[in-house]
Amino acid sequence: MEDAPELLPTIKRYRVLVENIIAEGNERGFFHVSDPKMAALAILGALNMTGRWYEPGGPLTAQQIGEHYAQILVGGLIHPFEMQAAHRAEMDSN
Repeated sequence: MEDAPELLPTIKRYRVLVENIIAEGNERGFFHVSDPKMAALAILGALNMTGRWYEPGGPLTAQQIGEHYAQILVGGLIHPFEMQAAHRAEMDSN
């Protein structure tokens, strides 16, 4: 964020907020991730990049993209090992 250093404190607070939500989800048994900070960075990175590639009128609607993201990103928090096994099985079949 060298273009807008004044945003760095806000960006960090936002990341920490997401990280804390994930950590609390871990504590309550909703999520199962070993590193809430890394999970937060992965989720925020994926979401932040959407604006770079999304094309209105493209093959997927915003709703469909949101559903895919929810399945992949939230699903990875809830069942990370099942997601990894499913991904490996998919890669092996290709």
